[in-house]
Amino acid sequence: MLNGQPVAGRSIPLAATPTASSIRTNSPAFIQVPQFTSVSSIATTLTVASAASIGSNLVDVRNGSMTMGQAVANGMAKGAAVSLILSSTVRSNALQIGLAAGILAGAGYMIDSVMKKSKRDLCRIEDGLEK
Repeated sequence: MLNGQPVAGRSIPLAATPTASSIRTNSPAFIQVPQFTSVSSIATTLTVASAASIGSNLVDVRNGSMTMGQAVANGMAKGAAVSLILSSTVRSNALQIGLAAGILAGAGYMIDSVMKKSKRDLCRIEDGLEK
């Protein structure tokens, strides 16, 4: 380069080779050991996530596919999962946010697959019939 302009016939390096001093040895992992999280922060997350989940479960209660107790238990389980996942993950870039959202969605799916039953299955349980 001559005065900031490339010189004909010379290659221009695309990236500088990292040196030992430029490499960070303490880069954060996606999942980290939870550090001291305030109880109020955990309680707030648990409350908001549980309330949102219970609210969406009320549709199932109205349709007769869940009891109110099941809706509350399902909401509390999801709230606890959200609190644990959010306090255990780093979300400092788009990829990490996407991974955390995927983990949250998977946890919600797993909780629903265990706790929610179809209306047909509930009728069989009420009638004393086996699947």
